[in-house]
Amino acid sequence: MAAQLHLVLVPLLAQGHVLPMLDLAHLLAGHARVTVVLTSVNAARNSALLEHAARAGLALDFAELAFPGPAHGLREGTENLHMVLDPSLIVPFYQALWLLAEPLEAFLRSLPSLPDCLVADSMSPWTSPVARRLGVTRLVFHGFSAFSTLALYNLEKHGVYDRAADDYETFEVPDFPAHVVANRATAPGLYLGPGMDRFRRDMLEAEASADGEFLERYVAERGHKMWALGPLCAYYNKSSDAAAMAGRGSRADMDAERVVSWLDGHPPATVLYVNFGSVARLLPPQVAELAAALEASGRPFIWVLKETVGLVSRTGHCSSVGGRPR
Repeated sequence: MAAQLHLVLVPLLAQGHVLPMLDLAHLLAGHARVTVVLTSVNAARNSALLEHAARAGLALDFAELAFPGPAHGLREGTENLHMVLDPSLIVPFYQALWLLAEPLEAFLRSLPSLPDCLVADSMSPWTSPVARRLGVTRLVFHGFSAFSTLALYNLEKHGVYDRAADDYETFEVPDFPAHVVANRATAPGLYLGPGMDRFRRDMLEAEASADGEFLERYVAERGHKMWALGPLCAYYNKSSDAAAMAGRGSRADMDAERVVSWLDGHPPATVLYVNFGSVARLLPPQVAELAAALEASGRPFIWVLKETVGLVSRTGHCSSVGGRPR
């Protein structure tokens, strides 16, 4: 009998990257042994998923690496991008991420045998030299859609970002199947901004060296081997999987059953869902404007808020939103 495949998954430590990678791990664990490389904080906040996998008989586990954040000025326990509240610490956070290459390599060498494959986030190019030194096949996981992946690549390839006079000068996405106009403010690209040049360069060089044909021929003939997956959360299609899906990431302040019960009281496709993700933080005037627009729409809505919940109260919309689905 052939030995079970062992896949090691390395997500970028940001909620929008960790969660789909965990969904992928849950899916793959039905066919292979899967190890997800995290840090202690990220592993702890997703422990419910691991417990569910064990009950389901899935070969899924976590490997925890020590995160060197404090050495770069980050508070102890700041191990996910959404925890970085000070913009000046974003670059130090990525610097700490890049230092995970050595402990990752040490972990892989400590295994009884090297894994069959390393699946790394597209924004974690520091995994490329590790895989190359160990002779381990490395696959790149693009959490973005094919639309945005192709658009961002073409903008980089043709140097469009560098030629823009400022963040608001509009430009057309070149060599794109559809007519799309954007600017740096609405399509900021990856690793653009003060101090991010090194990470941007590393990402582009790693992708080009590991997957040159894919990058060069992606539009014309898609000649490189690719697998289209997603949305990965849709694979949680059994009632027994509901606990696994709910066990990913941070705990919500509102009871999930309450939200589901409220949704069940509305016809399909009638509720607006508003969520700017785990990193974006709205300014008070933006919160007020959006709150007013949602109220004026007359439509029932769910608005997912983080720290800005207090801003809603100060803008006078607390009575109408009330911290509940509206």
